Amino acid sequence: AVIDLAAKLASSHPGIVKAVAAIAPWNGINNADRPSSVAHKINAPLLLICSKNDQICPCNGMVGAATGVGYSLPSRMMLGAVFEGNDGRWFGGVDAIYDDALKNQERNNVTIERFHKGGHFAMAGISREAVIRLGESWGQPRWMASMGTAFAEIKDGSNPFPEVKSLVTTFLDKNVK
Repeated sequence: AVIDLAAKLASSHPGIVKAVAAIAPWNGINNADRPSSVAHKINAPLLLICSKNDQICPCNGMVGAATGVGYSLPSRMMLGAVFEGNDGRWFGGVDAIYDDALKNQERNNVTIERFHKGGHFAMAGISREAVIRLGESWGQPRWMASMGTAFAEIKDGSNPFPEVKSLVTTFLDKNVK
């Protein structure tokens, strides 16, 4: 949603967006333009961060491919309910957003950081317990929230958040004045 919003603001209020940092952005959400079709409209510096090990929204490729779970029935049900029309590949994923952003010839300050490890929530420093609590707040039984989190997050022993936080902080310090 941040990329769609930044693109809309770039059109309606030129210069208001100073920089955009997107961690594990979804490429296709309901009721918004697909980021890979509007990223080129953003003139501000753009930082995209993704993980090849993200079970939900990898840099590219099939949802769940990192663990071999694949586009399973639970993931299809969850993603289909929340994101209509999702093809299990996020229409090219974060790489497709990056490719679209490169079409803006006036701006050559788009950066993509691809991590080899780190799951969707871990990229942003969100713990499994926090995700389970969120699911419970939405009325899901604890076992269902726990199962959904297990499908979404890979326990690969990595903690990418300190590096992600540093990248985003440095990027924003440099570009937002």
